[in-house]
Amino acid sequence: LYGIYQAKENIKHLRKVCVAESEKACMQSYTMFGEANFTVATCGSSGLSQKQIDLLLDCGVEEIILAYDKEFHAGKEDEMKAYEEKLLKIVQPLTPLFNVSVLFDYDGLLDYKMSPFDAGVDVLLRLMKNKVRISSITDDTIKRREQNAKRKK
Repeated sequence: LYGIYQAKENIKHLRKVCVAESEKACMQSYTMFGEANFTVATCGSSGLSQKQIDLLLDCGVEEIILAYDKEFHAGKEDEMKAYEEKLLKIVQPLTPLFNVSVLFDYDGLLDYKMSPFDAGVDVLLRLMKNKVRISSITDDTIKRREQNAKRKK
């Protein structure tokens, strides 16, 4: 996870992490928030590997906020639905272990291929305020989260 070294203490303290797609987004977040930064990057949009998930668990993360680049054009309903499905595929393996939210631009604040960090701090904070909570589709979510909590101790 790009940026984990710089943001690790904040992530541990906040028990949450913002996961971006690119290193650039991670650096933009650091520029915006300085020492309060809690953003890391996966360096691609295929999701998190088990090793990356383990790193976050070791930091005591309880909440993941996914902040990936916008991959649909305004007014293109079919592209928007396909992008929603892609994000759901990425986050579903995470939902038994973490509270998961996604920054999704339903208001047209970002252009195609823009990161939530590209439009500046005001837009990013608006997207954060309106983040979409993703529920788990598994039955054993509570049990897995309790096991995660015990692992942190």
